[in-house]
Amino acid sequence: MAKDSSVAISSMDAVAKAPWMDTLRVSHGLLLATIINIQR
Repeated sequence: MAKDSSVAISSMDAVAKAPWMDTLRVSHGLLLATIINIQR
C-alpha cells in the first residue's frame, strides 16, 4: 500500500512539472479560495 502511494506521488510530481499545470494550479487555488470564503 505504501508502495502504491509513493508511485502515485512520483507520478503526480511528474505531472506537476508539466507547464500547463501552472495555469491549472492557479485556477485551482482561486477556486479553493472562493469555496473557503463562501463557507466562511
